[in-house]
Amino acid sequence: MMKNMSKIYQLLAILLIMAISVSCAGAPATIKPVNIPPASSAALKAIDIVGIREWKPLQEGTLNCALDGDDDNTLKYTWSAEQGTIKGEGKEVTWIAPNIQGDFKVTVEVSNPKGEGTSFSRSFKVTDNPYNNFTPDATIYLNLSLPSTSVVTGSGHPKVFTTSEIECVVAGKDASELTFKWTAPTGKLAGNGLADGKSSRVGWIAPGVAGNYKVSVTVTDKSGNSASGEVNFNVYCCRP
Repeated sequence: MMKNMSKIYQLLAILLIMAISVSCAGAPATIKPVNIPPASSAALKAIDIVGIREWKPLQEGTLNCALDGDDDNTLKYTWSAEQGTIKGEGKEVTWIAPNIQGDFKVTVEVSNPKGEGTSFSRSFKVTDNPYNNFTPDATIYLNLSLPSTSVVTGSGHPKVFTTSEIECVVAGKDASELTFKWTAPTGKLAGNGLADGKSSRVGWIAPGVAGNYKVSVTVTDKSGNSASGEVNFNVYCCRP
């Protein structure tokens, strides 16, 4: 009996010690979360305006702003041009080149809602012969009007034995209703209908000797009205 009571007292003592230990330990400490700020985005940087570099006057084409990094829909783009017209808005716009030749600067400014901004400018060339892809028209035009007593003149500087194209244009008249009389004391004339007086365009083959030469034309309509023109050539041999 006494032995059993001793075991009971020992068990109660163990339980009491455990209760006291828990009471002293208290509630577990609260772990506070650490706020880690998001990584800030890299500063905006425009690296280029993408588009063809050489334009013809009044040519219309696309310009695109290239950014260093990812683009998003929150960015604001403001475009401007020294000459010509900007159409549209956003990352890609249309530029209509001016009707004059030269180098003209186009600028784009980019900003985001945080107030960060960047800008980039590039010059574009406006020329009648972009990238030298177009062969210039070397034809010499004589623009006449009927009737007229004034002689319309033109000039050329060809090499010996080369051909120069000459075209006679009469304001308000159909060439098929006119008569063209061409003369060239030196060199050789060639053209469709030349012998019949129906050639408004001829080719003059320069002689083999350098010097000054003249090609003349007289145009007459069915009413007898006439006008004249002439082209003065300075033919060279080896160097222009």
